[in-house]
Amino acid sequence: MEPTIKQGSRVLVWQWAYAFKEPKIGEIVIFRKEGEFWVKRIKEITGDRVEVEGDNKSDSKEAGLVNKKDIIGKVLK
Repeated sequence: MEPTIKQGSRVLVWQWAYAFKEPKIGEIVIFRKEGEFWVKRIKEITGDRVEVEGDNKSDSKEAGLVNKKDIIGKVLK
């Protein structure tokens, strides 16, 4: 997520952000994938899944599609 969020930074996460509303394109979320926590920006929403990507496209691990239920919360910068 560099340059928006530097590696090793601490972020504040609002875990209740999506309890009452749906995620929106452009929001930064934290989610669990392959046993790790990932921080990415929502690029596209398709039904119960979202496509996410990092801000640094040339040096970003590909996360692809993520189930909404795997989203832990919205990152508050």
